[in-house]
Amino acid sequence: MTMTSQGRNASTSTEFRRQAARAAGRLRNTAVRVGHLVEARTPDPLLASARAGAGRAAAVARANRTALTTVAGVLAAAVLARTARRARRARRQG
Repeated sequence: MTMTSQGRNASTSTEFRRQAARAAGRLRNTAVRVGHLVEARTPDPLLASARAGAGRAAAVARANRTALTTVAGVLAAAVLARTARRARRARRQG
């Protein structure tokens, strides 16, 4: 690898990180806005029950991050494989 290509890869990598950080920030802001809207429109008794359940779910998720990440990756791969399989079938039939 030449010095030029290494520099280009580094700048591409840096730009990708910046774009990912901006996208994550926008997603976080959207999630906060949606959360506030849902909270404003949810009756108080239901809201208290939901908060308790969310707290337990968050604690479980924090305790099992690796397992949850692995499961999410496997599910995403399965969905992508199924989508690709359906697209191939559609091309064969069409």
